[in-house]
Amino acid sequence: DLIRKIMAEQNPDQTKDLITIAQDFKGLMNLDENELSNRYNIVKIEELKQQYPDFEFELYQDGNIEATLINYEGKTLSGLPSGLESLDIWGCPNLEVLPEFPSNLERLRIESCPNLEALPELPSGLESLEVWTCPNLEALPVLPTGLEKLGISSCHNLEALPVLPTGLKGLYIEDCPNLESVPEFPSGLVDLKIWDCENLETLPELPSGLESLEIMWCNKLETIPEFPSGLESLEIKWCKNLATLPAFPTGLKTLHLEGCDNLESLPKFPSG
Repeated sequence: DLIRKIMAEQNPDQTKDLITIAQDFKGLMNLDENELSNRYNIVKIEELKQQYPDFEFELYQDGNIEATLINYEGKTLSGLPSGLESLDIWGCPNLEVLPEFPSNLERLRIESCPNLEALPELPSGLESLEVWTCPNLEALPVLPTGLEKLGISSCHNLEALPVLPTGLKGLYIEDCPNLESVPEFPSGLVDLKIWDCENLETLPELPSGLESLEIMWCNKLETIPEFPSGLESLEIKWCKNLATLPAFPTGLKTLHLEGCDNLESLPKFPSG
């Protein structure tokens, strides 16, 4: 009341504004940290929508903001929104060049960008990278050490992969016909899928921690390295030239073999 009395002696319009600010501040003080964060992010999204009208934005319950660029017709982008944790770019038929990625980006998915030939440097904190249906992509940049998931599909000009980071847990490669080999697998890799790589001739040693392995439609592959003892799920289909298989691990729980017509014999099936 004393504050109101003092402010009443001032300009009435200024008094009204000050009271409104004080009330808003009091309301904010009653909010917990999550509510304050959500309100801040909502305001931030509205600002991003005005600055980047070609993008769609979504706020998740954990406060992370995802941006999506869909059906963009341009060849280049002037810039990408900052402060993003997740970014999707897909269905951009003319896009040739991407600008620098936001420094705190954690998840990146690029799909159906047929004219994209290269990617800029990847942010150091990136955890998941998926690149689908980018047939002119010729190479990937250096992969950050903390990357945990890498998915590559229908990148027909891709001839090689960079060194795989030590923290990688899931690797998925599909429909990369010019890929002839893959680099050494990190020891912590848990899930490995390689489909429809018709020129892939060899595989490096399989990591000791691998739990799931799928290999399909790799017609030049003749042998597979020794299966790790902890492998639980194995699926090998339509590898026409595969001639031999190593011994099945004793802990194998799921096994699917199909269409490998050149296999002369099978190892002993694990008991149980």
